[in-house]
Amino acid sequence: MVFQEELNRCLKQFAGETAIHCNNISISYAQLLADANRITAFLLERNPGKGTMVGVYLEDRASLITTAIGVLNAGCVFVPVDCNLPQQRLDSMVEKMGLQYFITSGLNTKIKPDHTFLFGDILAEKKGPVDVCYPVFDESDNIYVYFTSGSTGTPKGILGRNESLLQFIQWEIAEFDIRPGYRVSQFISPYFDAFLRDIFVPLLAGGTICIPPAEQTFHEAAHITTWINENNINLVHCVPSLFRLINHDALQAADYGSLQHVLLSGEKINPAELKPWYDTFGARIGLVNLYGPSETTMIRTFYRIQPADAAQPRMPIGRPIPGTKILIAKKDLTPCEKLVPGELYIISAYSSNGYLNEPELNKERFITIHAGTKEEAKAFKTGDIARMLVNGNIDLIGREDRQVKLRGARIELDEIEHVLQRVDSLRQAVVMKHQDEQNNELLIAFLVRRQDIADDIDIRQLSRSYLEEHLPSYMLPADFREVKAIPLLSNGKINYRELLAQAPQHTVVAPENETERRLLEVWKQTLGEKEISTEDSFYKVGGNSLNTMKLIGRIHKEFNVRISLSELFNHLTIKKQAGIISKLHSDNLMTIGKAPEMPDYPLSVAQERIYYNYQLNKTGMAFNLPVAWTLNSAFDATKMAAALTALVQRHESLRTDFGFVDDQLVQRIADHVDVEIAVIHTGEASLRAEVQAFIRPFDLSKPGLLRCGIIRTDKGTAVLVVDAHHIVCDGITQVILFNDLIRIYNGETPEPLPVQYKDYALWESQFRKTELYMSQREFWLNQFEGAIPSTNFPVTGVQNDLADDAGGNIFFSIEKASALLFARMLKEEEITVSSGLFTVFFVFLALLTGQEDVIAGISTSGRLQHELEGVAGMFVKTLPVRYQLDTDLTFRSFTKAMHAHLVEVISRQQFDLSDIFSELNASRGANVSELFKAVFVYQDFDVNTTDADHLLTPFELSNAAAKYPVTLFASGREDAYTFRFEYQSSYFLAKDAALLVDRLTALFNTIAENPDISLSSLAGYNTVPDNVMKDHIILNL
Repeated sequence: MVFQEELNRCLKQFAGETAIHCNNISISYAQLLADANRITAFLLERNPGKGTMVGVYLEDRASLITTAIGVLNAGCVFVPVDCNLPQQRLDSMVEKMGLQYFITSGLNTKIKPDHTFLFGDILAEKKGPVDVCYPVFDESDNIYVYFTSGSTGTPKGILGRNESLLQFIQWEIAEFDIRPGYRVSQFISPYFDAFLRDIFVPLLAGGTICIPPAEQTFHEAAHITTWINENNINLVHCVPSLFRLINHDALQAADYGSLQHVLLSGEKINPAELKPWYDTFGARIGLVNLYGPSETTMIRTFYRIQPADAAQPRMPIGRPIPGTKILIAKKDLTPCEKLVPGELYIISAYSSNGYLNEPELNKERFITIHAGTKEEAKAFKTGDIARMLVNGNIDLIGREDRQVKLRGARIELDEIEHVLQRVDSLRQAVVMKHQDEQNNELLIAFLVRRQDIADDIDIRQLSRSYLEEHLPSYMLPADFREVKAIPLLSNGKINYRELLAQAPQHTVVAPENETERRLLEVWKQTLGEKEISTEDSFYKVGGNSLNTMKLIGRIHKEFNVRISLSELFNHLTIKKQAGIISKLHSDNLMTIGKAPEMPDYPLSVAQERIYYNYQLNKTGMAFNLPVAWTLNSAFDATKMAAALTALVQRHESLRTDFGFVDDQLVQRIADHVDVEIAVIHTGEASLRAEVQAFIRPFDLSKPGLLRCGIIRTDKGTAVLVVDAHHIVCDGITQVILFNDLIRIYNGETPEPLPVQYKDYALWESQFRKTELYMSQREFWLNQFEGAIPSTNFPVTGVQNDLADDAGGNIFFSIEKASALLFARMLKEEEITVSSGLFTVFFVFLALLTGQEDVIAGISTSGRLQHELEGVAGMFVKTLPVRYQLDTDLTFRSFTKAMHAHLVEVISRQQFDLSDIFSELNASRGANVSELFKAVFVYQDFDVNTTDADHLLTPFELSNAAAKYPVTLFASGREDAYTFRFEYQSSYFLAKDAALLVDRLTALFNTIAENPDISLSSLAGYNTVPDNVMKDHIILNL
């Protein structure tokens, strides 16, 4: 059966029913057919010939629907023409169609075909009943043309096929049980092919087309809701942009009482936006996601959205409708496995008749697959990238080309750029689609001025005006931004993320009250003297994980209030933080006071843990923290010895020894410790061996857990080695000691320290008895509910004949280009470098072990109070981070989720790892002795040293001891990341570790190049070498 025959049958069957309702005026099916027949008879009298294109421009929707039916029944092709388009675009369309007939309602000066007719004149000429002898229709006839954007700058027409339109309309009626009397809204513009759904679904079901009022104020949420309610609408077709107005905050459960379905198409659906809808209506009104390009006729897949889908990261496009097959294929057209992305092809006998007068484009996009076999078929190459989910639904990921959809309109960004290239004052122009913070999608044009164009020429306005003359309004960018140059990626492609970040102008908002003014000064103390707005995000003006902790401490000092890490992360501007501070009460719980003079003091929890590890292996050196520098010729060894003695006198932790008094583990502080610099002479070839030999075990029962030596060679090279035990030192302490040492060496006297380490240790022992400390217990118990995963490294065997802490190191760095790309992503999402690099490491561990439930250790500074900024000691906390890998997420989304989780973890860092073990063992029958085998350490230190004379040049050391099977030390800034991969030799041979570093580097580069890559795709980021079974490590990639 052909479309017109079915349409006319329905128009006669429901003759007495209302076909169209608009502004309280109803048109019956009989009246609609009678008026359409007048149009048909009028055209047939002029002998147009079958397949002749008839352009139509009528602002009145009822008249337009009438004319569309009349044109189709004359065997002609219905072509809606928007006369508001720029003249050049209209001329191109008319020329491509060879348009001869045009029906409109008034004076027309833009369209000049051979014959123009006025709608009113046609009806006036054909009064009374009209007998029409319809021509013979065929299933393969062209019946409509819709123009879409073209990448070459010229619009392309799509020829609708007779039987294809009928097949889709009948499918929708059957699938959604659309019955006679159904009232269907007519929201979609007649210049998009979805308009045909709006009118022919109700007409072929015996329903009513309900046309909304044309007033501009109608597109306000309250007016739309009132209209849908008053007109008892049963079915709505719309784009998600319009649905946002339908789904507004003021909705009540009683609204939309007659509504059965809302069919959404033309744009990406943001699942989270549907939650208020389901909270209000539950599952009473069905929401459906439709997908299909115009080339394959309306819609080819559909998905019935469920309430639970509002919590999903992306909305599926579902499964194909009858008469359609979907192929997701690789470049060679072989099908992809489930979950593997590929290009989406649509195979259907109900596609369109292709592009109007575009034979090469038809050949390119409508391809033959399985040629020469019984499965041979035509497939349309959509250009969309998708994957088949395990449940059979299709997940639409993105596009291979630069075609976008905006408010239901298909737009080729290349076409806009092609037109902009004709603007004389521009050297280059790039257009992109952007989603703002309110999830609004818009086009932005980035413009580069020609060098010979004066600065006072407004190239933005020139470009806007030119596009208005040549493109339809729906293709006009919402924003025009001038940039100096278009940034490129390392592969020469445009760096769209950096381009987007270039354009915003920084506006400085001044403090509005005393709290904001004081807080601004605290920020400047933390970040340095710079221009800061009270609305700037802390991380966008230089904040990082270390100075975040400093900020918390300084806020406590300035305002005497305790602000938690999670509160700070959720309130990243001065304005927001000032609002929190004004609501908080003074709190001295975190204040560290001076400890009374005593013969001995308790250890901190971190020190206790190190001490007991030391007791298990007193000859081990995993807890040594050596550093070394090459000395220049101006170095004075006598001055350095005096400076070292003064340094040890300044920091009590360097004069500490440890032991038991009355069965209690304590630390004692000596009044004075002599520091000698050992001088060792050696040959140049033996220098590194002598430096390594200087690093040896400490005796914790003796004070002075810092030793110093100078190794001199016969060639005049001199290396200063300083080694300290971890029980009195951490990474930040090393920086503190270095800066203090240089100041003292140069004759300066550092400011007295407000507290010493013993004060902190005593404060901590008392703090662990408070409710605040115990309140963190529940969090950690919840983290390790159920079976605790064990990190199973894929090694062929553990070498037990080696020393427990024997290990090695590999130093490596990331190329600047990749580092900058990665840093850009972090800045866009307001994620710390520490969180970003940890997430890469975490994903690496998941890929390495083949586990999705992973626990990794992470170190934090532990310095939560301002008083501790200059104090030497062991403050570092090592925390277990347990998280579940969600392979459906992109790396960017996963990093945001991980960052939020790390905020929660680090906010509870005061609850020590030893207490976590104690609580877990108390709550379980089995003993828990290990939570993680891999640790991440971000050394985010202030490296602005006081060594202005460059007396000391860092000398790279290779630590031969390792605390854990794998530890990744990371440091650096946004243009350079450096790493030290530490490994235990009992787990990995040197070549195994080198292989791991190669894989980790490859993973980082892949992510930096495309942070929106899905985690499931990352499994193949690098191939496993052919000889992998010869290695001790087997990668689960």
